[in-house]
Amino acid sequence: HDVLADKAVALAALYNEALLVVESNTLESAGSCVGGDNSLTVIDRLRESYSNLYTRPVVDNLTGGMTTRIGFHTNRRTKSLLINTLIAAVRDGGYVERCDEACNELSTYIQHPNGSYAARDGCHDDILMTRAMALYVISTSAPAVAPASVPYPLPYL
Repeated sequence: HDVLADKAVALAALYNEALLVVESNTLESAGSCVGGDNSLTVIDRLRESYSNLYTRPVVDNLTGGMTTRIGFHTNRRTKSLLINTLIAAVRDGGYVERCDEACNELSTYIQHPNGSYAARDGCHDDILMTRAMALYVISTSAPAVAPASVPYPLPYL
């Protein structure tokens, strides 16, 4: 995870200090420490090496007040938000996918009778989820500086 985090930081820096959104599910677990000890987690490493990180509001269990955490936490509730944002963007013409692999994942993604979403058995959804997360973050975050020219309502990913 630490090598991947370093590469993500390098890419985000290369793209004009872009907002770096990482999925934090695994990184928040105890097993995500750098160097095999508890001295520096991957989240801490990201915080120390890059300033433009996506954060989300959370309730502080000790004080009951609000605080923030680095990264997007995917769970049943947030996954529905991501997928509904993706569906709306595609339906409304705000997003067009040009990657064949992503289109394949979109075509094999299903909603189960219980309302949950997943790739069909034997299929993948990693590319689809990155698109959905990016669209969600774009739709819920105010840009710091608007680009000079935006050809489409949402960027093509």
